[in-house]
Amino acid sequence: PDFTVTDYIICELNNDGEAQFDLTTKTEEILLTQEPGDYLVSYHEVAGDEEIPQNAIPVVTLPNYTNTSNPQTLYVRVENTETGCYVTGSFELEVREGASATPPSAPYEVCEDEQGSGVGTFDLPGELEAEILNGQDPDIYLVSYHESLEQAEVNEDPIGTPESYESETRVIWARVTNS
Repeated sequence: PDFTVTDYIICELNNDGEAQFDLTTKTEEILLTQEPGDYLVSYHEVAGDEEIPQNAIPVVTLPNYTNTSNPQTLYVRVENTETGCYVTGSFELEVREGASATPPSAPYEVCEDEQGSGVGTFDLPGELEAEILNGQDPDIYLVSYHESLEQAEVNEDPIGTPESYESETRVIWARVTNS
């Protein structure tokens, strides 16, 4: 089969450049709908070893492979077990500095815009961003605000004008991204 392998990136707080990668997820990506029993997928740390093949990363190590450099290129061989025909490729492992979000210590409250309306205007970044970032550089760590956890997790539909957000009482979710 022809294949393309996307780079494998892990984000970690207090990044030391080392992480555990589950390479079995890459096997699934490489084979797509191909029958796994018909192909042997092997991973190699040294360029050229995938062609011979030699020095494959042991199968027992694949679910918990620790990178040896950052970034690190891994070389892949996919061999048809019936014909012996094979293709090769490569992809990068990379560990990046993660981001954290600190929940505000108290609810953010404002007065109603119009008495009895139950709606107030909130300046989410002005009042909450410094506390959410908790010392992370706002030029590097970007905060977006969302009306649901699901939206925040996938970074969809951020609140368009968080500096003048009009709302009734509700929970808002913040997402911090290392740009």
